[in-house]
Amino acid sequence: MGLNNAEIKRVNRNNILRYLLKSEIVSKNRIAYDLELTAPTVTSALKDLQKLGLVKEEGAMDSIGGRKSMGYSCDKDAKYAVGVSIKKNYVNLAVINLAADAVCKRHEDVQIQGDESSYQWLQEFIASAIDETGISDEKILGVGYALPATVDQSGRKIYGLHEEMDLPWNFYEIAQEWFSYPTVLQRDAVSAGAAVAKALCIENTAIYLDLSSSVGGAVLRKGEPVKLGINCRKGEFGHLTIVPDGKPCFCGRRGCVDAYCSTDNLSVLADGSLKLFFERMENGDARCGSVWEEYLDYLALTIHNLMNCFDEKLILGGELAEYLEPYMKTIKDRVVTYDHYLKEADYLSPGSLGFDAASIGAAGYFIDKYITKI
Repeated sequence: MGLNNAEIKRVNRNNILRYLLKSEIVSKNRIAYDLELTAPTVTSALKDLQKLGLVKEEGAMDSIGGRKSMGYSCDKDAKYAVGVSIKKNYVNLAVINLAADAVCKRHEDVQIQGDESSYQWLQEFIASAIDETGISDEKILGVGYALPATVDQSGRKIYGLHEEMDLPWNFYEIAQEWFSYPTVLQRDAVSAGAAVAKALCIENTAIYLDLSSSVGGAVLRKGEPVKLGINCRKGEFGHLTIVPDGKPCFCGRRGCVDAYCSTDNLSVLADGSLKLFFERMENGDARCGSVWEEYLDYLALTIHNLMNCFDEKLILGGELAEYLEPYMKTIKDRVVTYDHYLKEADYLSPGSLGFDAASIGAAGYFIDKYITKI
């Protein structure tokens, strides 16, 4: 069944708004040409977006001949959203605008416990960041929380939590009481994957492998919300078995990817710091070098297994992402040794956004939801 006229108009407004969010100042003709729309359709949509306060005229644009065209731009700061990533040993926060530009970022090395003092600290941490921006309440669409947890499609219910996290399963109800803004919970790898995919402008489908203190992932499709699966566990790559009866995993089983590819395997050699680990390794620390070589073997095997399952572009993200660029050739060469059919691993790329990916993605949930409804 096709779309009715009202739905078609909404889709056109939506596409034009997303186009303007990635542009500076453009004319109606340029919008119509790039989006393959008629001039009357663009004119009507721009009027609607102007009424909503999302688009404004910027005056006549330069012309090489003929009548000058009016330029249009999007008010990227018309709305904002807040994202908070809670890990076992730190909290990361980002406030983003409609274009997903971070206007405020904060990071604190702190362990959130399931008690009143931790909740009070977290509430004040978020409130002070919002106050710092000076953004009025009516401009904030919501607060999203990215957790190393299995969360249902509604973004309210936690089904499973990393054992080293001490958050209660009714965290949604607790967090919802802190502010008048809407609240949502997301699995951290889902949040991070969505943000990285948007930042990299991925085409079609991509697989996101989150390499952090816990290993996760997501299956990403352009223009679609990340699907969680029938048990809300799609993309839980950290619990694939790569060594039968191997090292114990926090999930209670043995030999999981998480047990071998968690970044804790690296940072434990450097006082819990990934940065210090790579510094020591580059300075010739033999122990760090040996552990890194072993880590790469298990990472390459995991990548090989994922490619056999999905055969799509694969993005390496998470806390490890910001350190991977110098080692990508080594990783690709290692992956190829597991696959006699492929001579190169060009499908593999490092992610972006680093520590901020999950918090930006959690905030992005509200941005995408808002734009889709325009």
